[in-house]
Amino acid sequence: MTKKSNIQTQPKRPGVNFILASVFMLLLLIPVVSPVAGDEDTVHGLRQAGWQIVEKTAYDEWLPGIAPYEDLRRLLYVVTYTLQKQGETKICTLSRDNMHDTFTQSCRAAK
Repeated sequence: MTKKSNIQTQPKRPGVNFILASVFMLLLLIPVVSPVAGDEDTVHGLRQAGWQIVEKTAYDEWLPGIAPYEDLRRLLYVVTYTLQKQGETKICTLSRDNMHDTFTQSCRAAK
């Protein structure tokens, strides 16, 4: 006596699986461009645009902690870049706040 199973199987479609796998592989090969890669308001963007770093200064700035860590000192690491290109000068300031785990960057034309 044979028992019939109630499990239904899908008809095999190897073409669909191949197409899905191909689309997935193509998505992996698409280059991802950083949103700030060409931005000329960052040190990286300026360097990519041909600006040269002519001066770099770095210093630590110690500030009081913020509640609930007011007993701890807060480190702010600041780096200032001076960049030049074709007689123009820009100054960019990068700062890293270790207590807030933040990074800021700004560039401006030198006066």
